[in-house]
Order: sequence, then C-alpha cells, then structure tokens
Amino acid sequence: MDLTQERMQILEMLSDGTITVDEAEALFRALESSEPVLAGNFGPAPVPPIPPVPPVAPVAPVPPVPPRPRILTSDPARTGYSPGEAAELAAELSLLGNRKLSLSELQELRLHNVKPAYVRSLREAGLDEADVDELVNLRIHNVNAEYIRALRETGLDDFDLDELVELSNHSVTPAYIRGMREAGITDLDVDELVECAIHGVTPDYLRNMRKAGITDFDVDEIVQCAIHAVTPEYVVALREAGITDLDVDEIVQCSIHGVTTEYLRGLREAGITDFDTDEIVQCAIHGVTAEFVLALREAGITDLDVDEIVQCAIHDVTPEFIRAIRESGLTDLDLDEIVRAANHDVDAGFIRDVRAIFPNIELERIIEIKNEDIALEELKELRQSGFLDEEGEQA
Repeated sequence: MDLTQERMQILEMLSDGTITVDEAEALFRALESSEPVLAGNFGPAPVPPIPPVPPVAPVAPVPPVPPRPRILTSDPARTGYSPGEAAELAAELSLLGNRKLSLSELQELRLHNVKPAYVRSLREAGLDEADVDELVNLRIHNVNAEYIRALRETGLDDFDLDELVELSNHSVTPAYIRGMREAGITDLDVDELVECAIHGVTPDYLRNMRKAGITDFDVDEIVQCAIHAVTPEYVVALREAGITDLDVDEIVQCSIHGVTTEYLRGLREAGITDFDTDEIVQCAIHGVTAEFVLALREAGITDLDVDEIVQCAIHDVTPEFIRAIRESGLTDLDLDEIVRAANHDVDAGFIRDVRAIFPNIELERIIEIKNEDIALEELKELRQSGFLDEEGEQA
C-alpha cells in the first residue's frame, strides 16, 4: 500500500504548526506499523485511522520587562539617602522617565529635600514625565500635588512644568484665578494670569476700574493700566477735569506723560479749553505749561490753537523770541511765520542785518538767503551794483 499521501499530510501539518514534532513522529510510527504483510491468501492488513490532532492553545505574549532603575555610584552613602530610600526614589523616578541617576543628581535631589513620597505624590497628581532638574525646580518653588490638583479644579489644566513654576512663583493661586473670572476676565491663559499677577492686577482692581467707567478692555490693556499707575481714582479725576471720552490707550498715554488733573485745569485757566486727548498728550510731551501759554498771550499771540502752541514749544518759540522778531521790523508776522523763522534759525538779529540792505524784503526771501548761506557783504555789493532790488530780488 502506498502511504506517500498520508506522509505528505503529516509533513504539511507539522509545517503549519498544527502538530508538534513528537506528534508527527507518533503518526509516522503508526503508518509504518500499518504497512501490508503477505500471508497466504489474506489481503492487506487494514490501515488504522489517523487519530485527530487536538487544537493547540495560543500562547500569550510575554510583556517586556522594563529596565530596572540604576544608581550610577559605587558609594550610595554619599547620596545623602539611606540605601532603601535611594532605591525607592530611583524606582519612583523611573516611572517619570529617569532610568539612570548619577551621584550628583541624587545629591541635588537630597539638597532640595526631594523624597520618594514627594515624587510619588506629583505622579499621582497627573505628572507623567519630569527630569531631575525639573523636579528640583518644582520643589524650590513649592509646587506640590495639592497645588496641581487645585489648579486643575479651576479648569486650568493646559500647562507645562515651566508654566507651573511661573504660576507658583508669582502667587497665582486657585483663589486668584476664580476671583479674576468672577471680576469678568474668564478666558485667561497661563501667561496672561502670570502677567496680571506680576503687575498687580487683582480682582478688586478690575472691579474698581469698571466702576470708574473702564468697561471695554482686554488683558493687555488692563496690564498696561496697572504698569503705568492708572488707578480708578485717576480715571475718575480725568473725567471730572473734562476728559470724558477717553479709551484705555488714551488714559495710559496721559499717565505715561504726566497729564494730571492739575495740569488740565491749569491749561483750561490759561484759555486752552478745546483739545482732544492726543493734543493734550503732545502738550505734556513737549513741555507746554499753563505759564508758557499765558506768556505767549502776553506777547500778543492770542488766537492760539493747541497745535500752534505745541509747535512753539518744539521750535523754542518763546515769548521773548516773538517780541524780538516783531521789534526787528517785521510786525505783521503771524504765528506760523514766526515758527517757520525759528525752524530755519532766522533770529531777530539776522532779520535786522538783512533789512538794513533790503528795506522791503519779505520773510520768505530772508529764509531763502539764510538757507543759501550768502554772506551779507556779498549781498551788500550786489545791492549796490544794482543786481538786487530793495526786496532782495533780481533787479
């Protein structure tokens, strides 16, 4: 009897992993014992059936064994921890991603009282990764598990370790966060909370600014108010002094440049009553005082607007300069012309010297001569030779 087909079947089952080697050998032995034997007129011996192969149960994969944390020192006593405490700390740190600890790292941890219980509490509070330097920094700035949990309970859960340290370092407590939200700022991120805390923006400050009429502001604006000492009292005083339509940026500019209520009242008493915030800030920047305005009026400049007064201050057009210009013979100059003369370094002495050569000369021609830097002697010769007329123009 040809048993080739059965042998091939056994080999295929072995190849597929359906049966083991031992089971395959047993099957082969069974086949060999069933081969036909010639004995008289008897036919071939019956072939016993192949017993069924029981199913093989799948083998569960063996999980990888994580590497054991190692302390890289031959002298554990130098770490400052007992051997058991050092081993416990190393195990806790390994769960935060620190597999190897050097002697200097352990000494740094011990110096700042980083113990296994502290590391474990941070991990249980949701910290899943931190190196030695970060743990030390957290400990230095008194960041503990209770603080982390309390921050998360306020809804502030999107922060990294550096931001966590910043929050603690600047005393951003859960109570502070809740207070700011109750005062109307509800969408603060970590950086904004820290900025507010650094510059003294408190819930009370926000509430009092709203009472003073500052209701439309963002976080950057309110921080700028705090930086530049814009108090609710200052806002109220500005309004009482007549500045009623101020926005936050304008109030900050007023504070930066020293626009006080006394300054505003002084300008109004000097006759400057119609001005906007930009103009009053320009006055303060360029040193326009009530005394300066009064002195200009006494010098005969009575129809001044704010821009003209500022130009006088910028170009050093003092009451004395105005009087000297008019005494030089040009009596009908308006303020713009006087400012133009000052802007081109044309003073009363130069006007007198030029008018001695050209009696009917206009201010614009005097300015041209100044800019052309023509010597007075040369001008005198040209006038005497008849090349220039009494107005300084070509004859």
